[in-house]
This record gives sequence, C-alpha cells and structure tokens, in this order.
Amino acid sequence: MSNSVGIDALGFALPRLVLPMQAFAEGRGMEYEKLRFGLGLEAMAVPDTDEDCVTLAAQAAWNLISQQGIKPHEIGRIYLGTESAVDAAKPSATYVHGLLEERFAAEFGPRSLAHCDALDMTFACAGGVDALLNSADWVRAGRGRKALVIAAAQPGRVHPGRRSRGTTCGRRSAHSRARRCGGRERRERLRLF
Repeated sequence: MSNSVGIDALGFALPRLVLPMQAFAEGRGMEYEKLRFGLGLEAMAVPDTDEDCVTLAAQAAWNLISQQGIKPHEIGRIYLGTESAVDAAKPSATYVHGLLEERFAAEFGPRSLAHCDALDMTFACAGGVDALLNSADWVRAGRGRKALVIAAAQPGRVHPGRRSRGTTCGRRSAHSRARRCGGRERRERLRLF
C-alpha cells in the first residue's frame, strides 16, 4: 500500500489592479532598465481597496473548491502561510475559514466547516512551505484526509520592523532561514519546532 501524499489541485487569485514597472520606477526614482531587464519585471499586481491577504486567499481557495467540487466535510484543515496578517491577535486563516463557510452556507447550512482546524504559519516566504509540509504529514497520518493549504502575501503589508516587501523566495532549511533572517528571536523560535 502506497503512503504517497501530494498536491491534488492548485487554485490562485490575483489582485485586479496592475502597476506598470515604468511607473513604479519613476515614482521610486529607480532605473526602469534594472527592473525590466535585470529582474525581468514588466508589471506588478497591486491590491485594490477591497482586497487584502484574506480576500485573495479566500478567493483562491474558493476557485479551487469550485473547480474540484470539494465539499466542506472533506476539508480537515485550512493552513495559511503568510506574513501579511490582517489582525495581530487572530489568525488570518480564521477569516478565510469564515468567508468559505459563508459561501458554503446556502448549500450546506451554517457552520459547515466547524470541524475544520484553521491557523497561520508565519515566517516570511517560508510560511507557505511550512504549511504545506506540515499538512502533508497530517494527511499521511490519517485516512482520506484533505487539507487546504494557502500561501498568500500582500506587498507592503508586512509586520513592522521587517524589510520584506512581500517578494517570493525559495524553500530553505531551518538553519539557513535563521542565518539569513538573522535575529536571536527568530533562531530561538526555530528550535522549538
């Protein structure tokens, strides 16, 4: 019997507004050629006033759920990897959970995801990878389990004191992440896991 676990499907959502890199460069006093030819950037998606990390995450999740015909009882957890939290005290994943329940309510009734665990994994760009790997282990440990893993970021919407601008980065080992991110507090948090 195979115990393989993988990604069944992908969904995504993007902000509606687009900022041309030429305008961005002019506004920031930067060389456009460096962005266009050096980094290969032509435009940047920018959230509108009614879009944020939560609404984009929920829309991406709903796109996937609709496309795959997933029912609420099939989802055991919603894990959100982000550094763009909208609330300092409550996980953004709980807002996504609530928005999905609202969408499911007409067909499945209220609180159709009451059984579902929801939490954020916050560690810059590695949060999404951490959410994916943690959920893969959770799926592997049970029968017929499904997890909804979301990675969402909103440029310019990061925790105070961080230099990140919501850019993407690759997966790294815990040691490498601690070394590159710096800071004793971040290294100590990694040791806990």
